[in-house]
Amino acid sequence: MTAPHRIPPPPPTRRSADVALVLGLLALPTTFVTGVPAIVFGVKALRAADQVGGRGRAWTGIVLGGLMTALALVVAVVLGLRLVDGLRDLSAPQGSERAQQRDAERVAEDDAALVRALGVPLEELRALPGVTLTHDAGSTVDCVGSCSNVGLAVTGAAARTGPLSRVVLLERLREQGYRDLVRGGAGCPPLDAARPCRLRPPDGRGSVELVSRAGSDYLLRVDAG
Repeated sequence: MTAPHRIPPPPPTRRSADVALVLGLLALPTTFVTGVPAIVFGVKALRAADQVGGRGRAWTGIVLGGLMTALALVVAVVLGLRLVDGLRDLSAPQGSERAQQRDAERVAEDDAALVRALGVPLEELRALPGVTLTHDAGSTVDCVGSCSNVGLAVTGAAARTGPLSRVVLLERLREQGYRDLVRGGAGCPPLDAARPCRLRPPDGRGSVELVSRAGSDYLLRVDAG
């Protein structure tokens, strides 16, 4: 009786190393989607590297795939923690310690954004006649970061002359790189009640809105974003 004929396994090739390299390069934009397969094919290629070579390609695929997979995991963890923290903020009952801390942080952020926009310290603003500061929590369901805004009502002489006049304020904002959200250009047209002036800071976070009111008075709203 003759022994059964066994088909020898195919000889190893560099194909796994080539695939690992390609997947590793693709992991740069796709992170773990091709990063994990790059690691798998890279390890497979290393086992046959002594016979067919391709060790460098295999290691390149493994390193690139591993780095981008790790980066994706870190980003996912950070975003997950921020989401959980935001949901905890939203679910915190009004008046609770966490809600008070959240509101205090948002007020501080918006106050800082107001000072950056005006170039006037908060203490001086509060001391100016004809200037009133108010804060509005304004939280919404889809809000994870700051959702409050600080309102600055400027009336009387303060709205016509000095560092808080509309002309001086718009010029200062234009020099700082604020841009009109509606037109995409610099500055704003003359204010009117029908078309408030909305500006975006240079860093792209939040907004500044100027609303004309009776006479020369105006209301400035600043949201830190």
